[in-house]
Amino acid sequence: VFRLQDLSNSVHEGLAALLANSGIKKAGVGINCDIKELQRTHHFKNFKPGGFVELGEAANPNGKQLISLRALAAIYMGVRISKTLSVSNWAHPEISNRHILYAATDAWVCREVVLKIPFSVCHLSL
Repeated sequence: VFRLQDLSNSVHEGLAALLANSGIKKAGVGINCDIKELQRTHHFKNFKPGGFVELGEAANPNGKQLISLRALAAIYMGVRISKTLSVSNWAHPEISNRHILYAATDAWVCREVVLKIPFSVCHLSL
C-alpha cells in the first residue's frame, strides 16, 4: 500500500504502463470510479486503462446493478468483510495499519473471487 502523491515521476510512469497493459488483468468492484479518479491526477491524466475487470458486473452479467465486494465475498467465499474504512480519510499523510489491512483484504478478496467466477467472465475488460 502506497500513496500515489509520494511517488517519483519514474514510478508514476511505470505504474501507468502497468495499468495500461491489457495483458495484465486488474480486478475490482467500482473500478470505473477508481480509474476516473486516477485520471484526474496530474501524473495519470493521459493514461489509457487496459485489462481491468469489473467484478461487480462480471459476477452478475444479467443484472443491471453492481454486486458489492462485500456481497461477492459472502457469495463466493462464505465470509463477511468489513467495509467501514472505505469512507475514512485515505489522504491522511500516514496510512494506518487498519488501512493497510483493509486494502490487503480488498485485494485478496478480489483475487479469490476472480479464481471462483467462470473463467470466460474474467476475460471481460473495461
